[in-house]
This record gives sequence, structure tokens and C-alpha cells, in this order.
Amino acid sequence: MPSARSIELLDLARRIVDALPHDVVSEAAVTGSVSRGVADELSDVEMLLVTPEELSLEECFELAKAAGLEQLNTWGPQNVPTRRVFGYLHGVPIELIWWSRSHAEAAFKGSGDAIVHAISLRTVGDVKRWQADLATVPVETICEEAAMPWGGSGRGSATARGSSRRRTSRPLLRRD
Repeated sequence: MPSARSIELLDLARRIVDALPHDVVSEAAVTGSVSRGVADELSDVEMLLVTPEELSLEECFELAKAAGLEQLNTWGPQNVPTRRVFGYLHGVPIELIWWSRSHAEAAFKGSGDAIVHAISLRTVGDVKRWQADLATVPVETICEEAAMPWGGSGRGSATARGSSRRRTSRPLLRRD
């Protein structure tokens, strides 16, 4: 049974997805503590958003802003296919990870801890297919991959922050 906070944050994630154009975001899934049903008062909302083509960071910021997120920032390496947008919606911290479909296809071949427990909020069928494909991967492989943050930066991953329940600072690039 999911925690009350998980249900509350899942509803908030649905509102974000509903505000994103279907032709731009074809797959949207909630990951992290919300998807595992264990969110608490310290939890953020972590989402994977898959687009037909790679978007620029500016496009991701515009879409996040249109969905109602405020105080937008980014983090991690900027020269990779992953676009990261952080912001707040109604005071709740939101992490949006934007991947192109081709990047997601490559990333989920043989690994993908984040997607194993993901809750799909919008799909053309890819999330369920990725999850089914991962069902054949040894759990040890998935657990090893869980230690690596999305985008391969090696520091400040959502997984590490969520596990420790400690809010560590990470370098953010401020967006006004």
C-alpha cells in the first residue's frame, strides 16, 4: 500500500504531465520513492520524460515553466543527451529528466533501476516494454546500475540523495 504522501505526489506529477503537449512528451513516468510507494515529507517528485527527438535545455525549461514549475535550475553535465530541470510546484521539489526516445532505448538495454518501479503516467507502450525487457536482467546488474545517476555524472544522484534522506547541496545553474 503506497504512503499517503506517495499518492499526493503522484497526483501532482499527473498535473505536470497533463500540462505537457502529447506530441512533445510521448512517455512520462514517475520514478524514485513516489513510484515505490514510500514517499515522505522529504521526498521530491522524480520524473522521466521521453520525447521523440532530443530537446534543447531551453526547450525543456520552457515546457517546465508552462507546466507551472517555478525557480527553475539545472544540474550535472550539460554536454550529454540528458536534460535535467529542477523546480518547484506548489512548494514541492520536482526533478524532470528529459531523454529522447533513442537515448532511452539505448539506456534501458540491460539496465535501468529507475524504470523498474516507474509508474507510467503517459505512454505509447515503451515504459511497459522497457520494464518487461528488464525482467530478464539479473537483479544484481540492475542494483549495480542503480548506483550510477542518470546521465553518468557520478555525483549528486537522486538515488544517493533519496537513500540517505539527507539533502546535500549540488551545484545548480540558476535560471531566472
